[in-house]
Amino acid sequence: MNTELHAFLKSCDVKDAWEYPPGADWEKAIAEVERLKPELERILGINLRLDKNVQDASFFADLGLLIQEPSPTGVIYLSYQVCFRFSWFAKMFTIFGSKWEQFDTSGANAFLKENGFTYIPSSELDTPYDGVNEPFEEGLTWWTRYFDYS
Repeated sequence: MNTELHAFLKSCDVKDAWEYPPGADWEKAIAEVERLKPELERILGINLRLDKNVQDASFFADLGLLIQEPSPTGVIYLSYQVCFRFSWFAKMFTIFGSKWEQFDTSGANAFLKENGFTYIPSSELDTPYDGVNEPFEEGLTWWTRYFDYS
């Protein structure tokens, strides 16, 4: 992780606030993502599903393209081909999924940036967390800190 991104992630950290920062407003945050969804769909040329039923996490919503993927055992799993995940902290978002690199997300990234969001590459987040809080588990990463269930 480069030093500029590392400094930014550390500056967004809040002591003792693992899931969301003080003053977090779920209704406002979801309404903003819902407002942006149609334009993101237009830019990407796909329909996106909004998962706003996130609990006990440092992110509040996923906006992505879900697909069914069979496993060798015959079980069918739902997974994201591409997903925009929105952190509770500092209006950060990241992109992940089983085939997200096959999508041209540059226009979507620019649109979200115009609307006050900051893109954090998911590849940069698999770095040990060294923020203001004592890690609650061994091997805690910046991904877990801002974009996963805690």
